[in-house]
Amino acid sequence: MSAWLCRPHLIDQKDCSFTFPSLRLEESASDTHLLSPFAHISLQAQLARRISQYKGDVQAVEKLTCDQVIAIEAECESFIEELPPIFRFEHPYLSLDAKHPYYVTQRHQLHVVIYMTMFDFLKPYLTRSSRDPKSLHDTKFRNMGIQLGLNVLEKSRLLFDHEFPINSRFHLVVFSLFDSATVLSSAIIHDIDNVLLHREQVMDAIANALNMLHQLSLTKIGAASYRFLLKLIQSASVLSRWILNRKRPRTETARTGSYSSDSKLLQSSFITRDSIPMFASMGALPEIPADDGLAFDMEQFLAENPFGGENKLDIGGLEQIWDWDTLNLDSLPHHDHNNGFDI
Repeated sequence: MSAWLCRPHLIDQKDCSFTFPSLRLEESASDTHLLSPFAHISLQAQLARRISQYKGDVQAVEKLTCDQVIAIEAECESFIEELPPIFRFEHPYLSLDAKHPYYVTQRHQLHVVIYMTMFDFLKPYLTRSSRDPKSLHDTKFRNMGIQLGLNVLEKSRLLFDHEFPINSRFHLVVFSLFDSATVLSSAIIHDIDNVLLHREQVMDAIANALNMLHQLSLTKIGAASYRFLLKLIQSASVLSRWILNRKRPRTETARTGSYSSDSKLLQSSFITRDSIPMFASMGALPEIPADDGLAFDMEQFLAENPFGGENKLDIGGLEQIWDWDTLNLDSLPHHDHNNGFDI
């Protein structure tokens, strides 16, 4: 899958001026829901085209106006509602899965890509302090971003469960976990007043994403992504304390949920029975430093763990679509305002 499929809103409208092929095969007498094996690709291209009309010439997400963000999110919601039955988010048509198992993989992929797209437009509102609002919509967008970030991780886990370990090299499996978990980590770090929506659930989700990336470390992209997220968690005492001090790992299976315009809460338990023993046994998280500081030097990390380029880690082109600066960590003083968070 090429990079633009992960973030279809980056496509300029002129690049989407082609005519999309039909999604449907010639009608089958046995099942009229049968789609082309390439339908999920065509749908992603259609989503890119529909979003591009609201972006105009704006290239950077943070440059979009509030009205543009609202319009794009609404367009994505409409797109979800119009998906063919095979790819529906709720109550999908599953009768063809046994005969055409590729629909299962495609359904997971499409759901992840759609939620990642919606999440991407809200990242700027998650990676800055609530004390630094840029508009009257900041709180609304931040809450939407948190719910969508959790949705990305929920759908990413379903994709992970389906693909691991056979297709562990499939970059969307790693990238969806890595991208959403690092942005949510930044949201926790920037939450200096402890007011973030679903704060505890977000930290559980980050812990579970680290767990999955640890399992994906058999690949270069998985290992690099795991090391980065681990270093980020180690450097933020609020996150490392949360993972280490969970007294009772949750054993219930996660309940599915999805983002909706009426802001229904996504109720999920992301942490698993094996999560805490995994962190303890591998000795991943050191003792919390006495000053409770945020000591994450991104330039030093990249120097020690290079992404892309000659003689460096091959991460399948993801370095071209992921910007380290989006986490906005350099703007923070080396002091963790969350050091008084009550666990």
